[in-house]
Amino acid sequence: MSPPCCVAITGVDTFFGRRLVERWSRTDSAPRIVHCDLGQTDLSERFREERVESVVHLSLQDVPGVESERGLASDLSSTQALLDACAKAGIGRLVIPSSTMCYGPRLENPQHMREDARLYGQPDTRWVSTRVQIEQRVATFRDQFPQCDVTVLRHCWVMGPAYLDAIVRYFEADWVPTVLGHDPLLQFVHEDDVLDTLEAAALRPHPGTFNVVGDGVLPLSGYLRLAGKWNVPTPERLLSFVSDAPLPFSGAHSGRGFCDYLKYIWLASGERAENEFGPRTYSSQEAWLSMVGARRLRDYQARN
Repeated sequence: MSPPCCVAITGVDTFFGRRLVERWSRTDSAPRIVHCDLGQTDLSERFREERVESVVHLSLQDVPGVESERGLASDLSSTQALLDACAKAGIGRLVIPSSTMCYGPRLENPQHMREDARLYGQPDTRWVSTRVQIEQRVATFRDQFPQCDVTVLRHCWVMGPAYLDAIVRYFEADWVPTVLGHDPLLQFVHEDDVLDTLEAAALRPHPGTFNVVGDGVLPLSGYLRLAGKWNVPTPERLLSFVSDAPLPFSGAHSGRGFCDYLKYIWLASGERAENEFGPRTYSSQEAWLSMVGARRLRDYQARN
């Protein structure tokens, strides 16, 4: 099957939206791109006018830090509006990113959860709960409109030289507070591997849900030791008061939701995505080191 001639992208001003547009702008064979505004009154009509064949939904909110959790209700309503428009316009392919955080951090979780595992989420974290609800609505859409190839990409925490969200900010500091008595295994994925998978899903049919994660895991203390960062075990109730970086999710809720991800297991299996899209270029450890190295280089250049 040939790649689509026209791809609509929501969130072209987001990190992955910009990177996707930049990549395709350098390729003569790339599809024509439609910048998609979810505030449009009749989005389906624009899809038909532009002859859109594939839609990539990137306008969802990043993991929120202490400063904001605005826009989560908008994420839910705008995604539903997009699904309705895709149904009305007969869109053939839809790509939506999600998060392995939707599995939820639980002591009972197996080591590497597959895509059919239950999405427990994290009830104290509205961002995760919203992502679970979005996945539920996408699943309903997929059942009702099987003629549309729907791809859901659940990626773990993203690291890399340029990507920035509240999770990265938390780990940027030289002194990283951790939850006293806990040292969970963690996995990361490189920003380029996420971009490659988004591009592949937009251009060729890859229906289904896929965990996008880097190979390998390390305990949190191992990542910090590898980066030469100070591990500061801290009682959970004090954690939000000692961090030099914004504590993710502590805007509309307490930081307890984020702390659970630093306590319990929520590892995902990347086997299905590797079989479908090919192996990731970077391991979890390499993704982590690319973030650490790039920021240290920038700090050095700023001082000299």
